[in-house]
Amino acid sequence: MNFRELVQDYVNGLVFWALLGIILMDHAGKISLAVPFFLAIGSLAKRFGEPKGYLLKALAFLPSSALLLLARGWLSSALAVTFLILGVAYALSYPLHLRGNDFLPRNMLGVAVAGFALGAGLFVRISSVNMMRLLDFILALALLWIALSIGDYISMRYRSNEIISDFLPVEVKGVDFSLAEVKKTISRFVEDADPAPLIVQLLRRVPRSVSDADLEELIRMLTEYRPYTGGLLTPPWLRTLYAEKEKEKRANLVREILDILSGW
Repeated sequence: MNFRELVQDYVNGLVFWALLGIILMDHAGKISLAVPFFLAIGSLAKRFGEPKGYLLKALAFLPSSALLLLARGWLSSALAVTFLILGVAYALSYPLHLRGNDFLPRNMLGVAVAGFALGAGLFVRISSVNMMRLLDFILALALLWIALSIGDYISMRYRSNEIISDFLPVEVKGVDFSLAEVKKTISRFVEDADPAPLIVQLLRRVPRSVSDADLEELIRMLTEYRPYTGGLLTPPWLRTLYAEKEKEKRANLVREILDILSGW
């Protein structure tokens, strides 16, 4: 992880949320243009992993909720409730993750739907005009989300065949990690999320100078990894997208481990 990657992730997130801000202009005024700068903080979460990323997402949603409440529009208030619930859910996900419970982040789409339903019920007045505006907003948001998700999916599919070759061969202090057997075990972890063969190879090939504590930390990085597959409401095509993203995350994890080994 470097500063350039963080900036790129932030800008990408800012572009997405800025589009949402433009959609909200009629309901929230100029405040809607400030909200994306906070929401884009959540785009950095993937660089910090779990559970630290949950805190970044909470930091993105909670201030955004406060700003939208200041706008006092019925739609912005409904979204404020949604973001408040999401922010609290992500904040709670941090201590729950430390206890081995990942129920909330795996079902965050359901949390968002429930939050928006609650917000709409509290602030949206029942009228034909308001209902049409609400439906228009939901449709625009859904189309935006689907378009960006499909673009992300295509991008991930294009890169997936290059994931293994990106960081092989590698040599760590005379230990060749480009051997066919090792490459196969790395491939099994990246493609199938099976860490056991890779752990065996680490135990066999890590230099003796590496301390037990350092080796335990490397193994823990592999054993504590949990792939994200979506929640109960996640559609099949989006599960496929998540699977591709998790594949890249596993490749980055192996890259990180090999970089650590190279520094020893």
